[in-house]
Amino acid sequence: KRLVPGYEAPCYVAWSASNRSALVRIPSARGQSTRAELRSPDPSCNPYLALALCLTAGLDGMERKLEPPAEITENIYAMHREDRKKQGIRNLPASLEERTEAREDGVVLNPGWGPKEVLGTDKVSGIVFKKCTSVFNAEHKFAPEYDESQTLSLEADLVIFAIGQTVILKDLLKDTKVEFFRGVYPIADKLTYQTAEPDIFVGGDVFTGPKFAIDAIAAGKEAAESLHRFVQGGHMTIGRNRRDFIELNKQDIVVESYDNGSRQDPGVVPVKSKFAEYHGTLTEEQVRKETARCLKCGASVVDENKCIGCGICTTKCGFDAIHLHRVHPEASVMRTSEDKFSGILPYMIKRTGKILFSKQK
Repeated sequence: KRLVPGYEAPCYVAWSASNRSALVRIPSARGQSTRAELRSPDPSCNPYLALALCLTAGLDGMERKLEPPAEITENIYAMHREDRKKQGIRNLPASLEERTEAREDGVVLNPGWGPKEVLGTDKVSGIVFKKCTSVFNAEHKFAPEYDESQTLSLEADLVIFAIGQTVILKDLLKDTKVEFFRGVYPIADKLTYQTAEPDIFVGGDVFTGPKFAIDAIAAGKEAAESLHRFVQGGHMTIGRNRRDFIELNKQDIVVESYDNGSRQDPGVVPVKSKFAEYHGTLTEEQVRKETARCLKCGASVVDENKCIGCGICTTKCGFDAIHLHRVHPEASVMRTSEDKFSGILPYMIKRTGKILFSKQK
């Protein structure tokens, strides 16, 4: 639960001695206080199972002599996905709900094994796996090693290899100015998806590598906006949502004032088809509870290219979390609503005189 970007529970695999956005935190205190903090378990989990999993994972790492990656001192939540990718920061697995659904469908996970041999003559009858002893080499590059003596055999009539994917463009971008990352992925602007060749735009897995379908859909929408602007001769960046979020100052908050209620569960509805939507909808009471969970962080994002400074948003926020500050107060005169006519009437008289004078000419 809560393993989504923007919440306290971390959703990226990394460790740090000082960074509170990391999955594993090792406090700087030493001696009897030396410890490692795993920050992903949810308070509603079974503590015995959680501790057993932690110990099993630790022993497995010791047995396979796994080396931890480099420490991440930056705020991971504020990092762009490309920056996380360059530093080898991966996302945690799917949510508890998705894993529960997979288990109910009979899906069995066997991590730490690699394919060795597919059995069968005329058709597939099984597959043999070999134990993976290490994943990365000394330079922390992906170079798995296996123990051929440890094997796992499973019966199967269908084998789907899903051990990774790559981009094969062949001569599609030949004789263009498009540059590549690692010789495979086209390099493009992170906001507009425009490459070094002005009329070529990329997006989805071709640009980011394997990610979720929703990320590809979002990239397609942004790329479509860029294509429209490019064809119409518009500006490529003005008015675009850069998704630059301001981190909440954790040193200046009162945690006790927050609503600590959990997310509302829409429930599951019976369906006839496996492809039909089986998630229910929130009730009116659940919607009220969900919308009442505002953290009053004040980290609202305003597009300066679209905001006209009308101030209506400041009157609509029930928590008084939005305030307007004048960067150039000398550029205009601000008046309260009660005093608006003292500014309107003089302007109206002045404007009327100009109109009458221009008609006489």
